[in-house]
Amino acid sequence: MTFAEVPGVLFFTRLLDNIKEGHLADPLHSGNQTLAPWKMISFPGARVDYYQAMDALNKPYP
Repeated sequence: MTFAEVPGVLFFTRLLDNIKEGHLADPLHSGNQTLAPWKMISFPGARVDYYQAMDALNKPYP
């Protein structure tokens, strides 16, 4: 298969999906090394220190 045979919609849909996966991936899998995307959406992730924050329900997670 050559690049000319791939429809543009399919290519850009797959590209966007791959970017999202890499951007929000767990750092364990070599994506999202700085955790910046997780911080932008306020996702604490699977961090060891998250367990202490579970008792502080009305406080924002740093």
